Amino acid sequence: MSHLRICHFAVCFLLSASLIIGLTRKDLKKVSVWNWITRACYGVMIVTGAIMWIPAVHAVPAHSLVKSILAIVLIVFIEFVYSWKKNGKLTKKGVILLVILILLTILCGCTLFRTLSFL
Repeated sequence: MSHLRICHFAVCFLLSASLIIGLTRKDLKKVSVWNWITRACYGVMIVTGAIMWIPAVHAVPAHSLVKSILAIVLIVFIEFVYSWKKNGKLTKKGVILLVILILLTILCGCTLFRTLSFL
């Protein structure tokens, strides 16, 4: 289980880096490439998160559910942000909301990880 946690955490940083790089690009073709890299990252995170979710939901169901919902909302919002970027409608408010969602999801995941350290 610890290898999954490490993989999940590492891909979380790759996801954050690909978001930063993708959203700071001016060329829309490069934005599309980074959008696909971001999708690959959260695809891996979905798989590793789902595997870790099975024992977690039995130990702390409410916390696991909140983390799952935050992760789904984050993925949807990432797609919205990339769409806004491609259409030239990305605002600071959108970026700030994205950062807040990322931090909340990471915080929730870290507290869940600490709670489930016995698994």
